[in-house]
Amino acid sequence: MKKVFFGILLAMAGLVSILAVPLQIVLMNFVPTLHHLGAVITLVMYLATALGYWLLMSGSEELPQTQMWHYVGLFSKILCAYNVAMGLLVFVQNLGFFTLNLPTLVSQVLYYITDLGSFFIMYFCVLGVRELQYLSRKNLYAAQIQKCFSAWVLSTLTSESPSLTPEESRRLFDEVEADYADIPQRKERMKRLRQDPYYNALQIKYAYAVTCHKAQGGQWQRVFIDQGYVTPEMGDASYLRWLYTAYTRTTDRLYLVNWPEEQREVE
Repeated sequence: MKKVFFGILLAMAGLVSILAVPLQIVLMNFVPTLHHLGAVITLVMYLATALGYWLLMSGSEELPQTQMWHYVGLFSKILCAYNVAMGLLVFVQNLGFFTLNLPTLVSQVLYYITDLGSFFIMYFCVLGVRELQYLSRKNLYAAQIQKCFSAWVLSTLTSESPSLTPEESRRLFDEVEADYADIPQRKERMKRLRQDPYYNALQIKYAYAVTCHKAQGGQWQRVFIDQGYVTPEMGDASYLRWLYTAYTRTTDRLYLVNWPEEQREVE
Protein backbone atom coordinates (compact mmCIF):
# COMPACT_ATOMS: atom_id res chain seq x y z
CA MET A 1 0.00 0.00 0.00
CA LYS A 2 2.98 2.31 0.52
CA LYS A 3 3.87 2.01 -3.16
CA VAL A 4 0.36 3.08 -4.09
CA PHE A 5 0.55 6.07 -1.75
CA PHE A 6 3.89 7.32 -3.08
CA GLY A 7 2.81 6.55 -6.63
CA ILE A 8 -0.20 8.84 -6.22
CA LEU A 9 2.05 11.57 -4.79
CA LEU A 10 4.45 11.40 -7.72
CA ALA A 11 2.01 10.83 -10.56
CA MET A 12 -1.08 12.79 -9.60
CA ALA A 13 -0.63 14.92 -6.47
CA GLY A 14 1.73 17.49 -7.97
CA LEU A 15 4.81 16.36 -6.05
CA VAL A 16 6.87 16.30 -9.26
CA SER A 17 6.11 19.99 -9.96
CA ILE A 18 7.04 20.90 -6.39
CA LEU A 19 10.37 19.03 -6.63
CA ALA A 20 11.17 20.55 -10.02
CA VAL A 21 11.83 24.00 -8.52
CA PRO A 22 14.56 22.96 -6.02
CA LEU A 23 16.02 20.64 -8.67
CA GLN A 24 16.36 23.53 -11.08
CA ILE A 25 18.02 25.68 -8.40
CA VAL A 26 20.48 22.90 -7.56
CA LEU A 27 21.42 22.35 -11.20
CA MET A 28 21.85 26.07 -11.86
CA ASN A 29 24.18 26.46 -8.85
CA PHE A 30 26.22 23.26 -9.04
CA VAL A 31 26.20 22.63 -12.78
CA PRO A 32 26.17 26.16 -14.24
CA THR A 33 27.65 24.98 -17.54
CA LEU A 34 24.83 22.53 -18.16
CA HIS A 35 23.24 23.21 -21.52
CA HIS A 36 19.58 22.66 -22.24
CA LEU A 37 18.64 22.92 -18.57
CA GLY A 38 14.96 23.20 -19.43
CA ALA A 39 15.10 20.02 -21.51
CA VAL A 40 16.73 18.11 -18.63
CA ILE A 41 14.17 19.38 -16.11
CA THR A 42 11.30 18.41 -18.41
CA LEU A 43 12.76 14.93 -18.95
CA VAL A 44 13.18 14.42 -15.21
CA MET A 45 9.57 15.48 -14.59
CA TYR A 46 8.26 13.04 -17.17
CA LEU A 47 10.40 10.21 -15.80
CA ALA A 48 9.39 11.00 -12.21
CA THR A 49 5.74 10.89 -13.24
CA ALA A 50 6.38 7.57 -15.00
CA LEU A 51 8.01 6.33 -11.79
CA GLY A 52 4.84 7.27 -9.91
CA TYR A 53 2.71 5.24 -12.30
CA TRP A 54 5.17 2.35 -12.04
CA LEU A 55 4.83 2.42 -8.25
CA LEU A 56 1.05 2.39 -8.65
CA MET A 57 1.26 -0.56 -11.03
CA SER A 58 3.67 -2.48 -8.81
CA GLY A 59 1.75 -1.69 -5.62
CA SER A 60 -1.59 -2.74 -7.11
CA GLU A 61 -0.12 -6.12 -8.10
CA GLU A 62 0.93 -6.77 -4.50
CA LEU A 63 -2.61 -6.15 -3.22
CA PRO A 64 -5.47 -8.68 -3.43
CA GLN A 65 -6.35 -8.86 -7.11
CA THR A 66 -9.85 -7.44 -7.03
CA GLN A 67 -11.38 -5.93 -10.16
CA MET A 68 -10.63 -2.33 -9.13
CA TRP A 69 -6.94 -2.96 -8.42
CA HIS A 70 -6.67 -4.79 -11.72
CA TYR A 71 -7.89 -1.62 -13.45
CA VAL A 72 -5.45 0.50 -11.43
CA GLY A 73 -2.55 -1.68 -12.60
CA LEU A 74 -3.73 -1.63 -16.22
CA PHE A 75 -4.18 2.15 -16.47
CA SER A 76 -0.92 2.77 -14.57
CA LYS A 77 1.00 0.55 -16.98
CA ILE A 78 -0.37 2.48 -19.97
CA LEU A 79 0.38 5.91 -18.49
CA CYS A 80 3.83 4.80 -17.31
CA ALA A 81 4.78 3.83 -20.87
CA TYR A 82 3.16 7.01 -22.20
CA ASN A 83 5.17 9.29 -19.89
CA VAL A 84 8.46 7.57 -20.71
CA ALA A 85 7.81 7.86 -24.43
CA MET A 86 6.66 11.48 -24.22
CA GLY A 87 9.58 12.44 -21.97
CA LEU A 88 12.15 11.05 -24.40
CA LEU A 89 10.33 12.57 -27.39
CA VAL A 90 10.13 16.04 -25.83
CA PHE A 91 13.76 15.82 -24.63
CA VAL A 92 15.05 14.99 -28.11
CA GLN A 93 12.91 17.73 -29.57
CA ASN A 94 14.20 20.30 -27.04
CA LEU A 95 17.76 19.36 -27.97
CA GLY A 96 16.98 20.55 -31.47
CA PHE A 97 17.31 17.27 -33.32
CA PHE A 98 13.90 17.74 -34.92
CA THR A 99 10.71 19.72 -34.53
CA LEU A 100 7.41 17.91 -34.08
CA ASN A 101 4.39 20.08 -34.66
CA LEU A 102 1.31 18.15 -33.67
CA PRO A 103 -2.12 19.39 -34.69
CA THR A 104 -3.99 21.15 -31.94
CA LEU A 105 -6.64 18.45 -31.84
CA VAL A 106 -4.02 15.72 -31.36
CA SER A 107 -2.32 17.70 -28.57
CA GLN A 108 -5.64 18.14 -26.79
CA VAL A 109 -6.47 14.45 -27.14
CA LEU A 110 -3.09 13.46 -25.65
CA TYR A 111 -3.60 15.91 -22.81
CA TYR A 112 -7.05 14.59 -22.01
CA ILE A 113 -5.82 10.99 -22.22
CA THR A 114 -3.41 11.60 -19.35
CA ASP A 115 -5.92 13.71 -17.47
CA LEU A 116 -8.74 11.20 -17.74
CA GLY A 117 -6.34 8.32 -17.12
CA SER A 118 -5.24 9.90 -13.84
CA PHE A 119 -8.86 10.53 -12.88
CA PHE A 120 -9.84 6.91 -13.50
CA ILE A 121 -6.82 5.63 -11.59
CA MET A 122 -7.76 7.74 -8.58
CA TYR A 123 -11.38 6.63 -8.88
CA PHE A 124 -10.40 2.96 -9.04
CA CYS A 125 -8.04 3.44 -6.07
CA VAL A 126 -10.92 4.77 -3.96
CA LEU A 127 -13.12 1.82 -4.93
CA GLY A 128 -10.17 -0.52 -4.41
CA VAL A 129 -9.70 0.73 -0.85
CA ARG A 130 -13.39 0.04 -0.18
CA GLU A 131 -12.90 -3.48 -1.53
CA LEU A 132 -9.92 -3.98 0.76
CA GLN A 133 -11.96 -2.79 3.73
CA TYR A 134 -14.70 -5.25 2.83
CA LEU A 135 -12.18 -8.10 2.47
CA SER A 136 -10.58 -7.12 5.76
CA ARG A 137 -13.90 -7.26 7.59
CA LYS A 138 -14.78 -10.52 5.84
CA ASN A 139 -11.43 -12.12 6.73
CA LEU A 140 -11.66 -10.86 10.31
CA TYR A 141 -15.13 -12.34 10.65
CA ALA A 142 -13.95 -15.62 9.13
CA ALA A 143 -10.96 -15.66 11.49
CA GLN A 144 -13.23 -15.07 14.47
CA ILE A 145 -15.53 -17.88 13.37
CA GLN A 146 -12.55 -20.19 12.84
CA LYS A 147 -11.12 -19.29 16.23
CA CYS A 148 -14.48 -19.89 17.83
CA PHE A 149 -14.90 -23.30 16.22
CA SER A 150 -11.34 -24.45 16.75
CA ALA A 151 -11.33 -23.33 20.37
CA TRP A 152 -14.71 -24.41 21.71
CA VAL A 153 -16.76 -26.32 19.18
CA LEU A 154 -14.27 -28.88 17.95
CA SER A 155 -13.13 -29.66 21.47
CA THR A 156 -16.58 -31.09 22.28
CA LEU A 157 -16.60 -33.40 19.28
CA THR A 158 -14.10 -35.79 20.83
CA SER A 159 -15.15 -35.18 24.41
CA GLU A 160 -16.68 -38.09 26.34
CA SER A 161 -19.26 -35.75 27.85
CA PRO A 162 -22.25 -34.40 25.92
CA SER A 163 -20.92 -30.86 26.38
CA LEU A 164 -18.04 -29.10 28.09
CA THR A 165 -17.18 -30.58 31.45
CA PRO A 166 -17.52 -28.33 34.55
CA GLU A 167 -13.75 -27.84 34.57
CA GLU A 168 -13.73 -26.85 30.89
CA SER A 169 -16.72 -24.56 31.37
CA ARG A 170 -14.95 -22.83 34.24
CA ARG A 171 -11.80 -22.42 32.19
CA LEU A 172 -13.86 -20.96 29.34
CA PHE A 173 -15.51 -18.53 31.75
CA ASP A 174 -12.19 -17.41 33.24
CA GLU A 175 -10.45 -16.93 29.90
CA VAL A 176 -13.31 -14.95 28.35
CA GLU A 177 -13.68 -12.86 31.50
CA ALA A 178 -9.98 -11.96 31.23
CA ASP A 179 -10.78 -10.17 27.96
CA TYR A 180 -12.93 -7.73 29.93
CA ALA A 181 -10.58 -7.20 32.85
CA ASP A 182 -10.41 -3.49 32.01
CA ILE A 183 -14.09 -3.05 33.01
CA PRO A 184 -14.10 -2.28 36.77
CA GLN A 185 -17.84 -2.81 37.41
CA ARG A 186 -18.57 -6.53 37.80
CA LYS A 187 -22.19 -6.14 36.64
CA GLU A 188 -21.13 -4.54 33.37
CA ARG A 189 -18.28 -7.05 32.98
CA MET A 190 -20.70 -9.98 33.38
CA LYS A 191 -23.09 -8.37 30.88
CA ARG A 192 -20.35 -8.09 28.28
CA LEU A 193 -19.19 -11.65 29.01
CA ARG A 194 -22.69 -13.09 28.47
CA GLN A 195 -22.78 -11.36 25.08
CA ASP A 196 -19.35 -12.61 24.04
CA PRO A 197 -19.50 -14.73 20.84
CA TYR A 198 -16.83 -17.13 22.09
CA TYR A 199 -18.57 -17.70 25.40
CA ASN A 200 -21.79 -18.45 23.50
CA ALA A 201 -20.11 -20.73 20.97
CA LEU A 202 -22.03 -23.81 19.92
CA GLN A 203 -21.02 -27.05 21.57
CA ILE A 204 -21.82 -29.56 18.86
CA LYS A 205 -21.49 -33.31 18.54
CA TYR A 206 -21.29 -35.55 15.51
CA ALA A 207 -24.85 -36.06 14.33
CA TYR A 208 -24.51 -39.44 12.63
CA ALA A 209 -23.62 -41.38 15.79
CA VAL A 210 -22.56 -40.84 19.38
CA THR A 211 -21.71 -43.23 22.14
CA CYS A 212 -24.23 -43.84 24.89
CA HIS A 213 -22.00 -41.97 27.32
CA LYS A 214 -21.86 -38.91 25.04
CA ALA A 215 -25.64 -39.07 24.52
CA GLN A 216 -26.27 -38.98 28.25
CA GLY A 217 -28.15 -35.83 29.16
CA GLY A 218 -29.66 -35.40 25.69
CA GLN A 219 -32.87 -36.62 24.11
CA TRP A 220 -34.07 -37.04 20.53
CA GLN A 221 -37.40 -37.86 18.95
CA ARG A 222 -36.03 -41.01 17.24
CA VAL A 223 -33.06 -43.01 18.44
CA PHE A 224 -31.22 -45.92 16.79
CA ILE A 225 -29.23 -48.19 19.13
CA ASP A 226 -26.51 -50.54 17.94
CA GLN A 227 -24.90 -52.17 20.96
CA GLY A 228 -22.21 -53.90 18.94
CA TYR A 229 -20.62 -57.15 20.00
CA VAL A 230 -21.92 -58.14 23.43
CA THR A 231 -21.42 -61.64 24.87
CA PRO A 232 -23.67 -63.16 27.55
CA GLU A 233 -20.84 -62.77 30.06
CA MET A 234 -20.98 -58.99 29.56
CA GLY A 235 -24.62 -58.77 30.67
CA ASP A 236 -23.90 -57.55 34.19
CA ALA A 237 -25.27 -54.61 36.15
CA SER A 238 -23.14 -52.05 34.30
CA TYR A 239 -24.50 -53.33 30.98
CA LEU A 240 -28.06 -52.94 32.22
CA ARG A 241 -27.34 -49.39 33.36
CA TRP A 242 -25.87 -48.65 29.94
CA LEU A 243 -28.97 -50.19 28.31
CA TYR A 244 -31.29 -48.09 30.48
CA THR A 245 -29.42 -44.91 29.53
CA ALA A 246 -29.60 -45.79 25.84
CA TYR A 247 -33.32 -46.63 25.96
CA THR A 248 -34.26 -43.40 27.72
CA ARG A 249 -32.63 -41.13 25.13
CA THR A 250 -35.73 -41.15 22.91
CA THR A 251 -38.96 -39.21 23.33
CA ASP A 252 -40.95 -40.98 20.63
CA ARG A 253 -39.56 -44.08 18.94
CA LEU A 254 -36.65 -46.44 19.51
CA TYR A 255 -34.99 -48.61 16.85
CA LEU A 256 -32.76 -51.56 17.78
CA VAL A 257 -30.10 -52.16 15.12
CA ASN A 258 -28.30 -55.53 14.75
CA TRP A 259 -29.90 -56.69 17.96
CA PRO A 260 -29.10 -60.22 19.24
CA GLU A 261 -31.77 -62.82 18.59
CA GLU A 262 -31.87 -63.96 22.21
CA GLN A 263 -32.83 -60.44 23.35
CA ARG A 264 -35.75 -60.09 20.95
CA GLU A 265 -39.24 -60.67 22.22
CA VAL A 266 -40.89 -63.68 20.62
CA GLU A 267 -44.62 -63.36 19.99
